[in-house]
Amino acid sequence: MKKLSFRTMILALVVILSIPYLVVAQPIPPPPPFFPLPPPIVFAGPPQVVVLPETEVYVVPEYEQDIFFSNGWWWRPWEGRWYRSRYYDREWGFYQGVPSWYGGVYPHWRDNYRNHIWGGHRWDYRVIPHREFQGHWRGWQRDGYWRNQRNWGTQGRYHGKLDRDKGDRGKLDRGKLDRDKGDRSKLDRGKLDHGTSTKQYDKSQTTTGTKQQINKGQTTGKQHQGTEVEKHDKK
Repeated sequence: MKKLSFRTMILALVVILSIPYLVVAQPIPPPPPFFPLPPPIVFAGPPQVVVLPETEVYVVPEYEQDIFFSNGWWWRPWEGRWYRSRYYDREWGFYQGVPSWYGGVYPHWRDNYRNHIWGGHRWDYRVIPHREFQGHWRGWQRDGYWRNQRNWGTQGRYHGKLDRDKGDRGKLDRGKLDRDKGDRSKLDRGKLDHGTSTKQYDKSQTTTGTKQQINKGQTTGKQHQGTEVEKHDKK
C-alpha cells in the first residue's frame, strides 16, 4: 500500500510539472510562400538566340514568350514574377525580385528586331545557333566579343565608336601636346642661343674696349715720355 501511494505521488508530481509545457503552445512557423510554376514552353528544337546591343543579354526572338539568357541562367517572366533555370525548357524556379541585368533591356526590343533598327541605326544582328552559343558564350562575355569586335551588329554606334573616338581624341591631344612641347622647346632653345650669342657679343665688346683702352694708355704714355726727352735735350 505504501509503495502504491509513493508511486502515485511521483506520477502526480510529474503531471504537475508538465502542466506549463502543455498549456503554452509553441508558435508554428508559417509555411513558405507557394508560387505556381510557369507552364512549359514547347520548343521545336534547341532555340537560337540573338544578343541585345549594349548588353550581354541574349533573347529567343522566335517565341512569343520572353525568354532571356544572362550569365549562365535562362530567365522568363510570368504573371508578374521571375523564374530562372539552368535549362531553357525545364526546372524553372521562383526568383525573388527582378534580376539586375533587366534594367538594361530595351522594352521594345522585339520591334527593333523585326525592323533591323537599333537607336535609329541599322542593326545587322546575328542569329546564333544553340550549339555554338553554348560553347562560346563564356568566352564572348570574358573577352567582350560583341562590344569590341562586332559592336553588337550596329552600324557605328555605342561603345565601339565611343572608344574609337576617345582613342582618336587622345591621339590628337597627345600629338598637339607633343607639337606644343616641340615648338616650346625650339623657342626656348632659340631664346637660349640668342641670349648666349648676346652675352658672347657683349663679352667680345668688353674685351675689345678693354684692349683699346690699354693700347690708348700705352700710346699716351709713350707720347708723354717722348715730350719729356725733348724737353731734357733742349736744356
